[in-house]
Amino acid sequence: MRNDKIRVAIVDDHQIVIDGIFALLKNEEGIDIVASTTSPSQILESLNITEADVLITDVFMPEMNGRELAKKVKEKFPQTRILALSMSGQGQMVDAMINESDIAGYVLKNLSKEELLSAIQKIHAGGIYFSEEVILELSTFSQIKKQNEEAHLTLR
Repeated sequence: MRNDKIRVAIVDDHQIVIDGIFALLKNEEGIDIVASTTSPSQILESLNITEADVLITDVFMPEMNGRELAKKVKEKFPQTRILALSMSGQGQMVDAMINESDIAGYVLKNLSKEELLSAIQKIHAGGIYFSEEVILELSTFSQIKKQNEEAHLTLR
């Protein structure tokens, strides 16, 4: 019989963040945490062994940043949907992750359990999910980018 739970993998360079996400999700009936690690390289190895429907990844990690990891995951495991998790919702970073890494969502680490569950479920169902703060930052970045292009200026 097929397991109808959403298989979630987690990578963050801070173990306490992983432990917090695990604590929030461990008793959710529709969620199965199949892998977690502080190492982006290790999560790639884990995904070779165990499929994940959704990968929750930190954006800023020393070994390999979330954008690079997301690119590799999309190349090797295109069925895995990616939810970026960060302290910062900088529009430029979010834009790069959308365009270069094809992420399905981006949330800030100040989110609630309900918002995290909603994001995972929506992404798993084929949708996208961006927290309100991230959408606002992305909108501001897009406006600045458009103004700079019209004035023939670079972002720098």
